[in-house]
Amino acid sequence: MANLVSPLGGNLGEADASPRFKVGTCGQDEAGNIYRYVQADGMGVTGPGYVVLLDPADWLDADLIDTTNAASKEDRPVGVSPIAVAADQYFWVQICGPCNIRVSANAAADAVLNVTATAGVLDDDATAGAEVIKHAVLTSANGGAEAVAAGYIDHPLVGATL
Repeated sequence: MANLVSPLGGNLGEADASPRFKVGTCGQDEAGNIYRYVQADGMGVTGPGYVVLLDPADWLDADLIDTTNAASKEDRPVGVSPIAVAADQYFWVQICGPCNIRVSANAAADAVLNVTATAGVLDDDATAGAEVIKHAVLTSANGGAEAVAAGYIDHPLVGATL
């Protein structure tokens, strides 16, 4: 796992029990990908590629996104976690650049992604009542079971309800 070039000392492969940086700080790796330093909610993050809903008021309580917590949150920022994170730990979540995104089975490349009932997992199934994720796309399809697939994000946000 890479380190950040700005701020120095930011390690994308580690979570912290207490904050090492100001919560809400943005960082950049050598490839130009952008990350934000946040705190996980009381449930933590299941693993790499899971998508979290962020709270720009204080950047605390990064919560695995699902159809319940995304409801009525249009334009709320989201990010993709590069690691598994325990409850209440601090970590860097990716907000811009190529990344692996956790998606449901058979999600197609270049399709509109939406929130699902499964925490942290997106899909392209256009389920009525689910929120779209703006500025996020898969660059390769996911055939088979739920898994991570290559994608690209550019400051993704919760979009309108389908």
